[in-house]
Amino acid sequence: MGSACPTGGSLGEAALIGAAVAAVLLGLTLAPKAPQWLLLALPAAPLVLLWLRRPGGRPVAEVLRAAGTAGVNASVLALAAGFAACQYLLVQYLRGPHGESATATALTMLAFPLGMVLAGRVGGRLADRWGARPTALTGAVVTTCGLALLVPVDSGWSTLGVAARLALAGAGMGLNGGPTQALVMTASPPGKLATAGSAVQLSRSLGFALGPALGTAAAVAGDRPGAATHAGIAVAALVAATAVVLLARYRRPQT
Repeated sequence: MGSACPTGGSLGEAALIGAAVAAVLLGLTLAPKAPQWLLLALPAAPLVLLWLRRPGGRPVAEVLRAAGTAGVNASVLALAAGFAACQYLLVQYLRGPHGESATATALTMLAFPLGMVLAGRVGGRLADRWGARPTALTGAVVTTCGLALLVPVDSGWSTLGVAARLALAGAGMGLNGGPTQALVMTASPPGKLATAGSAVQLSRSLGFALGPALGTAAAVAGDRPGAATHAGIAVAALVAATAVVLLARYRRPQT
């Protein structure tokens, strides 16, 4: 029985996309110390373009082009990045200036997945009734509103107040997830469903990876931790809002 081993070509393609992500992460992480570190992120674009022309990336480019879902995938990345940035900053704030214990912080942050699970159960039914795009768009709006409501977080807030806003953001993600996947899969060319589905998951994973680095780079306003947190969460909400714009502009290509 032969063993499946990665070839030199696949390792090279993994190195290309990995180097692109690492460049962006490193640039965002070091930017608070000196803005010129953001220049490290510039090589990411040519590296991704090169990967898209390689055998491993070419099917992804073809699916995105044929299905016209590049904007939908970008919205998935933006929504995931916005939430991940907010989550990272909020945990630091609750454990630091807010003075919460590790247990209280963890229980508060559980409100997001709880809202996501509960809303996800009805997201499919709403998509059947309203359509996938309106439901996904509604979810993106709800998530953005939840993150925006967290911008003025203050030491006077109760953990219940923070949890309620997180649950709202999670409910939006729950409404958005399934319908977004349906948008991509139904627009995908025959025989390309696996590639289309993988592209969505890659976009979501990249968003969750980029979020904390984005939050770190954004939280540079003022010397007070509270001001930095407010600025960082505001940027996170703005990033999530781009998902709303992208989904609002999406139109399924005519076949």
